[in-house]
Amino acid sequence: MPRHRARPRRSPPAVLLDPEGVARAIEAELAALAEVEADYTKEQRRLERWAGPKNVKQHRAKQIEALHRHDREPYVQRLAKLHQQMMTLIAFPVVRTLH
Repeated sequence: MPRHRARPRRSPPAVLLDPEGVARAIEAELAALAEVEADYTKEQRRLERWAGPKNVKQHRAKQIEALHRHDREPYVQRLAKLHQQMMTLIAFPVVRTLH
């Protein structure tokens, strides 16, 4: 049975100062999180179809769940930061002036 692999972590972009940039970053993080969820679902289904011993399947299910939590955590944290950044930008818009 194939093993689930943890995704490499991407380095987060620099702090964004415009709502459109934050919105694009949120969309990118959501897309990456959707990939993690799709991989998790695929691994669960593969395990359900596997005809191995029950105790091995239970152990593998726990491993898959732990990897799933591990893989999604950086995206969830980044989304929380981006949400906070968006709320701050909406509450206190950055005014740009030309000199």
